[in-house]
Amino acid sequence: MPAPVLPVCAFGALANVGVAEIAIQRVDNWSIAGLFGAIIGAAFNFSAASSPLWRRPRKRILAAAK
Repeated sequence: MPAPVLPVCAFGALANVGVAEIAIQRVDNWSIAGLFGAIIGAAFNFSAASSPLWRRPRKRILAAAK
């Protein structure tokens, strides 16, 4: 895993904990709060980490098109 992705995923973990904390105060159910937190954390990690990981450098795309 590339090094720049690790700090990005750390923000996803913080989002997970933050959403779970808010959800536990509102719904008073640990399993639902954990599920909400996991969904938000996974969605954040996927969206934030997929761009740098799967993006192709422009030079390769242009060279392949010629």
